Amino acid sequence: MRFVILCLCLLVLLQREGAAQSDSGFAAWARQRALPIDSAGRAFAVLDPAVRRARLIGVGESKHGIHQFLDFRFQLLRSLVRRHRVTALLLESGLPEGMALDAYLTGRTDSIRFDQAISYGFGTYQEVREAVAWLRDWNRGPGRAHPVRAYGVDLANSAGSILPALDRLTEQLGGSAPEVGAAVTALRPLAERAAAPNWFPAKRRYDSLNQATRDSLRDGVDRLVALAKAAKIPDPERARWAERLALVAQQTEAFFRLGPYQITNPRDVAMAANTLWALERLPAGERAVLWAHNAHVQRVPIAGPPVPNGPTPSMGTMIAAKLGTGYLAIGTAYGGPSVDSASAPLAGSVDQVLGTAAPAPFLLSFDAAPTGAAEWLAAPRPIRFEVGHLVVVTGAAFGAIAYFERADPARAVTSH
Repeated sequence: MRFVILCLCLLVLLQREGAAQSDSGFAAWARQRALPIDSAGRAFAVLDPAVRRARLIGVGESKHGIHQFLDFRFQLLRSLVRRHRVTALLLESGLPEGMALDAYLTGRTDSIRFDQAISYGFGTYQEVREAVAWLRDWNRGPGRAHPVRAYGVDLANSAGSILPALDRLTEQLGGSAPEVGAAVTALRPLAERAAAPNWFPAKRRYDSLNQATRDSLRDGVDRLVALAKAAKIPDPERARWAERLALVAQQTEAFFRLGPYQITNPRDVAMAANTLWALERLPAGERAVLWAHNAHVQRVPIAGPPVPNGPTPSMGTMIAAKLGTGYLAIGTAYGGPSVDSASAPLAGSVDQVLGTAAPAPFLLSFDAAPTGAAEWLAAPRPIRFEVGHLVVVTGAAFGAIAYFERADPARAVTSH
């Protein structure tokens, strides 16, 4: 028995030693390849080969509401808009609300309620508002010929209500397609019974409904989609939006019914469908940037302790299946203590090993990694996810990663 225990201890020590050697080998390669992120954006040129192949560039964040991540996104967006004909910004925000943001960016309206036009609280960050202001100025100046549009690709009201989709759908009808309008009117009282400021209380309200009411809600959104697809709306653009808004209502009902942790991941299914729809609207040769959490952006399934029912498909896996190399995913990571606690990144995690590679902040592309680094990139390992950790195969999840020494809260704005 002692011999068996001794062998097991020796095996663990050897595994740890091998992991440490792998970490140090990757860090040595990364040290040579890492490019410092500065205000001039010189590091972004390393992404050019992958960007030229891409139709969509996803830029993640391992935690929402972090100044460094939002500032990096803004810097990269400016570079991509100026140099790579990016003409759409897609956001982890409600699709119906995003219509107001697009109207503001393109000059169709002169004012905006950021707290309403960008959901999940992202509209309260000064860094996001500065990015919007820059895009609006770009569209009125150098980008006038190819203005940048904005799309929310998520469920409305922080995934908490069908009502914004119904309201915007009614606007698109403009008095036409009375059968669709009647379906909206019939559906509204049911939608109100499950509506809340965000997904958590909305799910509780939905779960409190009896089965007959839930069935009526499901039948109502299914009927609405069928009618919207068949509707005779004179303006083709309004017709396309009406159908998409009906689909968002259907996506939200599925999210309520199946729940956020269901193995098919209904929210990411919806986000992927809405993203691909927005991409289809872009002219040939133009590109889009997607801002969402690392977990949504990554090209591999979402796995790890925060996913209680096992790995689920991310939005990025579904987009990558459609676009292949036409989708570039860029992750973010950071060292030091979390903004929510004194915890440092786990030993051997993506965040911890990157912290040993080079002075932060830096950008690291995974193109042409040699054997030792490629093996590290192909191994599952922890990566920060909000206050916990997911498990990812880093090289499969992302084409590049931006690393920061620390994570500070974004600058909150209390005004609308």
